[in-house]
Amino acid sequence: MPTLTFEKKDLLKLIGKKIRDNELSENISYLGTDLKRIDKDEIVVEIFPNRTDMLTIEGFARALKAFMGIKTGIINYKVNKSKEKIIVENNVKKVRPYIAGAIIKNVKIKENIIKSLMQVQEKIHQTYGRNRRKVAIGIHDYDKIEFPLKYKSIQPRKIEFIPLNENEPMNLNEVLEKHPKGKAYSWILEGKERYPILLDKNNEVVSFPPIINSSRTQVTTNTKNLFIEVTGEDEKAVEKTLNIIVTSLADRGGKVYSIKINNRETPNLKPSTIRVKPEYISKILGIELNESKLKKLLRKMNMDYEKKKAVVPAYRTDILHAFDIAEEAAIAYGYNKIGGELPEISTIGEEDDEYKFARKISEILIGFGLLETNTNNITNESEEKKAGFKGDLIKIKNSVTIGYTSLRKHIIPSLLKVLSENKHYDYPQNIFEINTVFTEDKKTETGIREEKNLGIILCGKDADFTKIKQIINAVLRTTNTNFEIEEHSSETFIQGRAAKIIINKKEVGFFGELNPQVIENFQLDMPTAAAEIKITELMKSR
Repeated sequence: MPTLTFEKKDLLKLIGKKIRDNELSENISYLGTDLKRIDKDEIVVEIFPNRTDMLTIEGFARALKAFMGIKTGIINYKVNKSKEKIIVENNVKKVRPYIAGAIIKNVKIKENIIKSLMQVQEKIHQTYGRNRRKVAIGIHDYDKIEFPLKYKSIQPRKIEFIPLNENEPMNLNEVLEKHPKGKAYSWILEGKERYPILLDKNNEVVSFPPIINSSRTQVTTNTKNLFIEVTGEDEKAVEKTLNIIVTSLADRGGKVYSIKINNRETPNLKPSTIRVKPEYISKILGIELNESKLKKLLRKMNMDYEKKKAVVPAYRTDILHAFDIAEEAAIAYGYNKIGGELPEISTIGEEDDEYKFARKISEILIGFGLLETNTNNITNESEEKKAGFKGDLIKIKNSVTIGYTSLRKHIIPSLLKVLSENKHYDYPQNIFEINTVFTEDKKTETGIREEKNLGIILCGKDADFTKIKQIINAVLRTTNTNFEIEEHSSETFIQGRAAKIIINKKEVGFFGELNPQVIENFQLDMPTAAAEIKITELMKSR
């Protein structure tokens, strides 16, 4: 979780009330953050990744003020129209497609505000922004820029500018090779022939997103008006991030002005709504709530409740479902006040049938000398592609790191990653895992179907089609399964050295010798054979 240091005097000024340390400590903890330290000058807290809006001192003060009952409910932010425009050219859409922007006027820029802006940029980039790939923020002195702006892609050697903290002009390639920020984030633009650039009316560089701003638009204590731009690969994330920065500066007394971007205007600070009934919240939390009580609780979370709908601020990135509203109500009510109770019906615990079936398969494989592993259910698309699998994964909206962005569809890539990280141990390395995989299914409440899969990897000089087939035969016959084997073709396996498993005319798995390209992708040093079987389907067929 990101750790933030807030200036205590500034925080209390934003809250608008003197508060004793013990009262601050209690309320900060109950709000759902991890308080590290309060002293004379500073407050140090850890913020959960889902509360991106609290990464700013203004957002944190706003949430704390509502939670403590000082100022509750939705804050309505006014967006004034400006004449400024950003023209987005089509050639940038394949590079870094989305941009949003706003102007904030009459902000008193002091050293503490500059420090706060730098801190929130860093923390959002690290967490919600996935190290700038998903979202990157640029903050500029508005009065040093001539509109309209152009957001486009360009060949990297065709333009030069002086980046922040430099004295000499560089082209875009030189920025990536020489500038500290360029070297740190060049991986985002790896393999691209053209780079995104934001230019002013005179074709002067404003920003080279997601890498660095131009030095000529640098914010100082003399700055009076700000231009905020956010770029990225996810349109909703870009707009939500802009809303977080804009509302924070509005809380400082800044006036918000919109910018027209092609055919739309940003920012959009209108609240959204989610339909939810008090009975649903009551059932989940185990407390009796009517509409009036639910409204009071949600107002403590800077939300509201009208016409059977929860009203959600535009800066909240984490409210997606009615269940999230239940969590907000629980925080406002106080987890410490929700009592437990024993169920009225006594039952005797028993192993789940699917678990018993999986355990039986596990024992068979251990008997063959395989080691059982337990890897993460979340992965990223590159791991699946490296293993030769195609198709979109279910993406995680608020992923914290670039290594874990999606729910996995197969077990094999996770096992190959385990092998790639354990090459220093002796061979053979034969491993397996029985765990959950995820696929889209609109018939379920969440739109996601969870099933159990078995993944097997044999890695060593003797690993081949025959070895993996022997193990598959043993597993299926020991579980009294009637099956057929047919030829299988995919990028994961060597052509002619793979097969699929058919039960009741339905494919439930596949196995074979891995394609040399897949072995190379995971930097393995030995022949490798793999298998994956749908345990859930296998159990249904018995």
